[in-house]
Amino acid sequence: MATPNSIEEYLAALPEEQRAALAKLRKTISAAAPKATEKISYAMPAFEQDGRFLVSYAAFKDHCSFYPASAAHGGARRRARTVLLREGDASIPSRRADPGRARAEDRPGTAPGEHGAATLGMTKTQYYTATSIDGFIADADNSLEWLFEAASNGIADDRFGRFFAEVGAMAMGATTYEWVLAHERLLDDPGKWRGFYGDIPCWVFTHRDLPPVPAAALSFVQGDVGPVHERMAAAAGDQNIWLVGGGDLVGQLAERGLLDEILLGVAPVMLGGGAPLLPRRLGADRLTLQDVEHDDRFVFLTYRVGHE
Repeated sequence: MATPNSIEEYLAALPEEQRAALAKLRKTISAAAPKATEKISYAMPAFEQDGRFLVSYAAFKDHCSFYPASAAHGGARRRARTVLLREGDASIPSRRADPGRARAEDRPGTAPGEHGAATLGMTKTQYYTATSIDGFIADADNSLEWLFEAASNGIADDRFGRFFAEVGAMAMGATTYEWVLAHERLLDDPGKWRGFYGDIPCWVFTHRDLPPVPAAALSFVQGDVGPVHERMAAAAGDQNIWLVGGGDLVGQLAERGLLDEILLGVAPVMLGGGAPLLPRRLGADRLTLQDVEHDDRFVFLTYRVGHE
């Protein structure tokens, strides 16, 4: 599905059963959080309150998903989730799409180690990224066009939605930041940053001066990653830290024993060169495979990283 311009456009493109189900879900969220406003975020319908992400929802091939924020506006979020999951409320005709019977991996509090689960009360530092089969996250020109050409189906969006709902802080290197800045033309339209990331604080590691996105929660830093990681963990609270990239920044954190998980979407592409996924040696003694999924194009791998 192409990115819709409105909630109505998103719903109109769905099959009748899913459209009716999500329309009821939308109405229920509105009743539970009457001060919230609607928007399209990451190609999915979402609600925010006072400029902060509250919940989002989406339809996929064989199920629907509901993504509540873990920390933002806790009272409104809890009311929305309580109403949605109460027996009989927001019921969806198809069992597979019923948020009252949500898949275990979509629910907060799933047992640690299960697919999509976060360890409650413990911040994890996670490297979530896409990679080519031969281990590159960008081509030799620092472009991601190869990734867009290999676009996956709904599973990738579903996984990212669940992942991002648990993010409380972000970090990226200078090259990654510059790519996002240029590709999304953020200096011309700085509101896009908030549309993508809300008010989640982001640390950009750089040795040079970079233009800030107006009103974005950005901190430009350099030097030892350890003290910065402490600040990121404090900001994240009981949520997680997303390492957006690049690989060298992730490698520095891995060397300090500060990387907890690697979540990869492996695209059906061989690049032959470019920016490496993680230019450090991590042996099998430190990497434990936690989960494997796939769709018609991508393979999704989750590894737990052991600390030396």
